[in-house]
Amino acid sequence: MQPGRIVIRAPARLHFGLFSFGNAGRQFGGVGVMVRQPAVQLALAPAKEFVTHGIYAPRLQQVARNWARRHANEALPQCEVQVLTAPPQHVGLGSGTQVALALATSLNVWHQLDVPTATELAELTGRGKRSAVGTYGFLQGGMIVESGKQLGEHLAPLKARHPFP
Repeated sequence: MQPGRIVIRAPARLHFGLFSFGNAGRQFGGVGVMVRQPAVQLALAPAKEFVTHGIYAPRLQQVARNWARRHANEALPQCEVQVLTAPPQHVGLGSGTQVALALATSLNVWHQLDVPTATELAELTGRGKRSAVGTYGFLQGGMIVESGKQLGEHLAPLKARHPFP
């Protein structure tokens, strides 16, 4: 049984840069901090089929397809997804990542499943290919340090997290 409507809020991400170490080991480690404003707010409401509109629609549809496949469903979830607020795209605030992570998490909540782990979120959304700062920050907030990925890893390990006001 799905709830009547749920709303999820996610912080924006400020990324301080990637570290390329120039060897065959870990690559693209990074540091960043999550900030409360501007925030992503996403709402799910009951619908006869999966519905979403706006500039994030293609990304949201892909996340929903990945989520459905991961949960052995052929049909997309029956809900309307609305992005209520989001920072502008392509200005360094991680809005695309946060919108995608918010949907994957919302779909789990919608279906009364556990909140996905960082690795599950990255797999469901196709995020974290270079930096894991936004993924860990979505779940934990604060200042995030991740140590970069090795070949074959889906998500770089979290090295450190520090609370940030």
